[in-house]
Amino acid sequence: MNLTMSNFRQGRVWTTAVGGGMAVAMVFGASQAMAVTATNTENYTVSVTVDNAFTMTETTPVSFGTISALSGVTNSAVLTLNGQTGVGVVVNPTDAGGAPLAHIIVITDGTPGVVTITGAPPSTTMTITNPTAVTLDNPATTGEATFSADMNATGLGYLVTGHHVLLTHPTDAAGELVIQIGGTLTTQQTANLYTDGTYTGTYSLVVAY
Repeated sequence: MNLTMSNFRQGRVWTTAVGGGMAVAMVFGASQAMAVTATNTENYTVSVTVDNAFTMTETTPVSFGTISALSGVTNSAVLTLNGQTGVGVVVNPTDAGGAPLAHIIVITDGTPGVVTITGAPPSTTMTITNPTAVTLDNPATTGEATFSADMNATGLGYLVTGHHVLLTHPTDAAGELVIQIGGTLTTQQTANLYTDGTYTGTYSLVVAY
């Protein structure tokens, strides 16, 4: 039998004619192109919301109560209000070298102030700066003696880091914190008298985190 063979290359297909039949073989090389899949590209937004604000509310004003007070020219009487217990302790001078003695007598007990923080981050340490001294005077009269009040922030679990410097305490899981305010009330060294009435002053409380 006569065998006639013809080989030809078309793309990557080789054909061989054998007798009256046709054999087809596919040859795949290492560099064969990969199949192409459909692709799509979209743009999406990334965001973050910043909320640094929180609310401070005075739920109970500081009150040193009701007292009888007398000023001294060269000496002072002191009433200390405990911000945690509300207990007031009086220290009156006992020897002024013959000068009239100042005194404070408590008639009704005082009340510590309460400032509530809400809307703060949870379990976050807050830095509380103690207020500086404030002057209390009677707005209904003029020329009378005044008081100075040295305020302080306090509370269970607070860490005192210095006199009139900083207190630190974390907020709870809801982002709330209660700050208790006490202080020391001191009579003025003056010959002026204390007239009856309510003596008031304003202090500032700075809280940060």
